[in-house]
Formats: sequence, structure tokens, C-alpha cells
Amino acid sequence: MLSEEEVLRDLTDRLTQQITDVDGYTKSVRGKKLRAELEKFARQMLEGDELWEYEWSATVGGRDCYEVGWCVVRDKRAVARLCAYFS
Repeated sequence: MLSEEEVLRDLTDRLTQQITDVDGYTKSVRGKKLRAELEKFARQMLEGDELWEYEWSATVGGRDCYEVGWCVVRDKRAVARLCAYFS
């Protein structure tokens, strides 16, 4: 099993879209709980951090897995993630 640090390093290569208007974007997220989680997640960002969407897929234990969510990117490296969906 991968450590969180290894997962974050891997996600850096799977960033799909930078979110430049964090407040506007979070307001567009459907679902009160997910929106609240994203707002809380974004509050940890420091000046200069970026918020990105990510998409990850792999075969784990013979099963196809898929995950989407958001990453905080600092100095061109993912430092935190919030999973929105996993299968």
C-alpha cells in the first residue's frame, strides 16, 4: 500500500485543471456536504498555493479503481488532497 506522500507525489502528474477562482468554484460544487468539505479544505491554502482538480485511475488487486478530487499544490507539488469520488 502506498503512503500518503507517495500518493500525493503520483497525483502531481494527474492534475487536470487549475482552479483560479476558488470562492466562485466552491459555490458551484453540488451537494452541501461536499461543498463544505471543499471550503474547509481550501482554507488550509497558503499564499502562493494553487487548487487543482485531479483524476486518478489504476488497477488495484485486480479491480479497476477511479478517483477524482482536489489537490493543494505548493511549489509545483501536491501537498494535500480531498477525494470527491472513489470507485
